[in-house]
Amino acid sequence: MNENRARPITYYAFDHIGQFGEVVHAIFGRHGGVSQGTLGSLNASFAVGDEPAAVLANRRLMCQSLGIRDERLVTVKQVHSADVLAIPGSLPPDALTKWQSNPPQCDGVISAARDVYVLMTFGDCVPLVLYDPTARAVGLVHAGWKGTVSRIATRAVEAFAKSFGSDAGRLIVGVGPSIGPCCYEVGEDVTREAVQALPRPQDALITQSTGSIHFDLWEANRQLLVQAGVREANIEMASLCTACNTDRFFSHRGERGKTGRFGAIVGLRRLDG
Repeated sequence: MNENRARPITYYAFDHIGQFGEVVHAIFGRHGGVSQGTLGSLNASFAVGDEPAAVLANRRLMCQSLGIRDERLVTVKQVHSADVLAIPGSLPPDALTKWQSNPPQCDGVISAARDVYVLMTFGDCVPLVLYDPTARAVGLVHAGWKGTVSRIATRAVEAFAKSFGSDAGRLIVGVGPSIGPCCYEVGEDVTREAVQALPRPQDALITQSTGSIHFDLWEANRQLLVQAGVREANIEMASLCTACNTDRFFSHRGERGKTGRFGAIVGLRRLDG
């Protein structure tokens, strides 16, 4: 993963996906926006008590840093589900307006549409960025612990196959910054569900010297992707802990809930530019 500066904004992109010029993708840091206080400053979420005008301004700044138009941005209502929606390559003229006026409820979007960009917000959960260079389709997934143990990564791979005819072995996936195994202590409820959901839960549930259990969301999602047919060599891990890096990212747990949400944007450029 590489760091990019479009002053005053910093965003992060995956090396292997970045080789494909048609893909726009970025995971944003917390600086360079207009939000104040604990939400300072590039908060991308309306759900944390920020001024709506500030959130809209921040989203415009993010789009400007990528050279895309904010009126082509779509969002969803994130609910920690395993639901994945598909945007086809051909859209009716009013489809974008309808989506923007009433965002659907889901935690994953895959898309073959040109000049349509999906925004999701994160505060410790894992952003998964997916791309099929053959089907020419992209995806963005919000995978917290609930989504992870509900196998949203698996559902996303299946959605690519169903909607775009993708072969899982062709998919390229980036596992973005989130709370890391160093900081993510979990209880028996999470542990129990992870044991049931994962191929090798012992590699994602780490017992500490104190007896507490830490959950490795990166490893958990990697396992699910590989189980679904994604090649190990096609998975890039950011391995950046948001709770350890609150100077760079918002972290719900690292900042005890008093913080913003950083944005991730994924889409396909227009064919003419």
